[in-house]
Formats: sequence, structure tokens, C-alpha cells
Amino acid sequence: MRSRSRLVALCVGLNVAESALILGLDRNDAPSLATQASAIVPFGTFQDLRWMSVFQTSWLTFAAELAAMLLVRAAITALSVRLAWPHSSAPPGLGRLFAQGLLATAVSTVFLAPCVTLLFGLAVVPISWLFIAAVPLVVLVALVVHPIAVSGSWWRRALSVRALWWVVATFVILDLAAVATTEAPAPLRLVVAAAAGLFNAWAWVGLVSAIVVRAPARRIVPMVPAAMAVLVGVVIGGTLLGFNGAHPAAPGYSASGSRTDASGSTPLLIVSGYGSTWNGQPVHPIPGNFYELRFSYKGLASDGQPLPYDEADTVKPLGRLEQMLADQVEVLYRQTHRRVDIASESEGALIAETYVLADPGAPVRTAVYASPLVDPGRVWYPVSRPTGWGIASAEAMQLLGRGFQSAAPIDLSPRSSFLASLDEVAPLLQTMYSCSVPGVRQFALLPLADSVADPPGATFAFPTAVVPAFHGGLIPSHEGSTVISNVLEGRPAGTSGIWEFLEDAVRDAATAWQVPDLPVSDFPAGKSDPGACSALSRELATHLGEAK
Repeated sequence: MRSRSRLVALCVGLNVAESALILGLDRNDAPSLATQASAIVPFGTFQDLRWMSVFQTSWLTFAAELAAMLLVRAAITALSVRLAWPHSSAPPGLGRLFAQGLLATAVSTVFLAPCVTLLFGLAVVPISWLFIAAVPLVVLVALVVHPIAVSGSWWRRALSVRALWWVVATFVILDLAAVATTEAPAPLRLVVAAAAGLFNAWAWVGLVSAIVVRAPARRIVPMVPAAMAVLVGVVIGGTLLGFNGAHPAAPGYSASGSRTDASGSTPLLIVSGYGSTWNGQPVHPIPGNFYELRFSYKGLASDGQPLPYDEADTVKPLGRLEQMLADQVEVLYRQTHRRVDIASESEGALIAETYVLADPGAPVRTAVYASPLVDPGRVWYPVSRPTGWGIASAEAMQLLGRGFQSAAPIDLSPRSSFLASLDEVAPLLQTMYSCSVPGVRQFALLPLADSVADPPGATFAFPTAVVPAFHGGLIPSHEGSTVISNVLEGRPAGTSGIWEFLEDAVRDAATAWQVPDLPVSDFPAGKSDPGACSALSRELATHLGEAK
């Protein structure tokens, strides 16, 4: 690398400059993206698109940003390829390399746009399935499109195995850089950015050499065009997986031994998640001396019993759902004359937390949140306004929602009543779990997979436990129900500490691939975080009351 001083200066300079801008603008929530400013194609384009997904306020500004991104990223790519060109041969002219870089950036943008849309949705509703669907697709796109920026014969040559290894290595190093950036004090983030820039320069040299320095092709092998054709189907299928995974059907609950006699038993309300169903049959997922009832997303019958519900019933404004939970807890409290325990999951956990926080006097003894939505509403989009942050991303989510609506039983659009209600109270929801509720025991059961959806600064004001599981389905699972039973009966959770350690590492690494948060100061007027938990409780109660 000593003979590549200009390439090193370019890569290190880009990373340090972006990192300094982030620190200077107090956008400390997205320091990991700075390590990708000079990354090999298409990782640099991917980080550009994620910044754009959050920070555009109108279609005009989006069009301007997109045009500028295509031109600037193409120029950076062309210059990086030129400076990384093997010394054994003369490099093409900058004009030709710019044209190839522009084509590579444009193709990457087309394939990466659905992935960025899923990750924007992840910042709205932090469900790990969106991340799990999006990020592997990003790697697949990188494995396919990288030769376009380097060689004019990309369309008729087989992929270089050495180049593929450089793509994989870059993904791994950017993960490690995200961990280092997240854990490092602010001044040292510049050092991490510089070190990542040095690796990026090395990766450019390795990638370009692997594509350029190899034996002449004996015949045409259109591997990249064929792979791109396959990639279209993979991107569509992966996006569908993300949407379907965002509302996984709740696994069946065991109906064995459901308690019908409330005497001598602790009342327990089970609150399932988004897209769940219930046929009205009694269930008993939590072992122990509990009188269990299901929370109904449809409401209560005239005799006070919960009504059966289907997927569409779970799509209601958060304020309405919070009121329905309050009504059902009150009925159960009057029936048993005992404070109620709540075991909730995913959307149900969000409803339960907003309920106990907005109504501190609620007759609740213990609230357990399984697969909670940690810090939702980290970005914003206009629901009924013609302009506002994230307007293009909201439309992209709307298009994807419409495109996959036939495969989904519920409304997936960002303007659905539930998602729109989250957007309306953001960022009040971001700090909920950092607030305890006096007189209520709280506990969060976190699936390890959800760590990819959580921001690095997420904190809980009450005990938590991590289990090796995916989002959703913890309550009916053996391990999840056992932990919940232990917590409700005052016993240790009984989980291994190794999962907490892995959660921290995975969460930090995943920040490399999330979209940046919208700073609280940039949210529309009246939607700021009030700070203190007491003020948050009052603000949340006011906003939810207006939305009912």
C-alpha cells in the first residue's frame, strides 16, 4: 500500500470527513455509516441511499439528492478504480471509468432500493425479520454487480472468485468497524474511520486486481447478466419474506389445562402480536397458578368475555388498542379483585408498555414484554402532508405494501392505521423502556435475533433476559413460557448470560446496515421527546387520548 498513497488518502479522507460531519452535526446515532464512505462498490452506494432514505423533505430535494449521489458516487468509484489499477497495465481513461462507475451506481441503486426500504421500515417498527430479509440481499447484490465498475467486459466474463472473497471480507470488516465505532469514545471514532478507510483502500486494490489480472476468456460467459436476472427474483422473494416476517403468524397455543376458575389464581392477560388470530378457544400457554384470558383485538362481548379475532383486527391505531387493553384489564380486575399480570408480545408488548406508562394507576401487578419493539419511530414520514422527512421512503413502502398485499392478510402500507399512529407519536415511543412504572414489576424477554433491529443506545429500566430465538412466538414456546412463568412467580428467569454478551456484539455490528436515526430536533413540532419519565407519561397519555 506504500505505492498507493493517493488511494489511501482518498479512502481515509472520505471516511474521516464523513465521521467528522456526523460528530459535528451531533448525529452520533449513525457513526457506523462513516466507515462505508469509501467502501468498494456497491457498499458506498448502499450507505448513500440510506442517508437519502431519511433526509429528504420533498420530491424535488429527493430528485436533486439522487442525481448528486449518482454523479458523486460514480466519480468516487472511477477515481478509486483508477488509483487501485494494477501497475502492470495502463488504466483506462477517467471518462470511461466514470461511465462504468455511473452504470454500476445506477444498477446498484435499482437492486438496493427495496433493501433500503425494508431497513427504513425497520426504523419505523424494529422487527428483525425486515433486517434478516434486507441485509443478505445487499450482500448478494454486491457479489453480482461489483465487476461493472471495473471492467467493460463484465457482461461476458465469469465472476472472479478472488473478487468475491474481497466482497465478503469487506462486509465482515465493516461489521467489525461498526462494533469498534459504537463502543469507542467520540474522539476515537475518527481513528476507527481512518482505519476502515485504510482497509477500504486495500480492498479496492484487491478487487480491481482480481478482476483485471487474470487469464483471457476463451469464450463468452454472461454470468453477471444471468445472475442479475436471478437477482430480480431473489430481491422480490426476499422482500416478500421481510413483509411476511414482519407479521409472523402466532404459533398455536396449547389448550391443555386452561384455567376456568379464577378463585385463588393470579389473573393473567395474554396479549399476542401483529397479525395474530384467535378462534375463541381457551388457552393456557404459561405454566403456573394463573387464571388466563386472551386479550382480544376485537373487544369484549356483552358478558365481558373476549371476542375471537382475525389478522385484520390487529391493525388499529395505538391509542385505540391501548384503550381496549385498559378496558379488558379493568374487567378482569373487577372479576377477580386482584391486580392483573400481563404477558405480551411484539405489538402486544408495545400496547402493554404504553398502557402502564400512560396510566400509572392501572391495576397491573406485573408486565412482561416478549419480543418488544425497542425504540420504534426512529425516523418519520408524512402521513397526510405533501412534504416532510422521508416522503420518498414512505412512498416506496407504500408501493411495496401494495405489491405484496395479495400475499398478506393485513394492511402493510405505512399509512395503515397502526403504523400511521406510531408515526404520529414518534419519538415519544423511543425511550419508553428506559422508564420504570412505580408499583408495577416489569420484565423484557428479548429474542437474540431482534438485536439486529435495536439501536446501540437502547436501555431498559427493568430486568431483561435474552434467549436464542427469532421475533415472535416466545410466549407459546417452551423456553419463553418457562421464563415468563418464573418471572411472574418471582423466581430467577433461568437464562444464560452468554446470550446477553452475544446480543451486545450483534447489536453493535448490525448498526453498520441500519438507516440513520432522525434526530429528535428534526421531528415536526409537538413530537419531541419530553425527557423525564413523568413528562413522557403525561405526553403519551395526551397523544394517545387524542388518537382514540
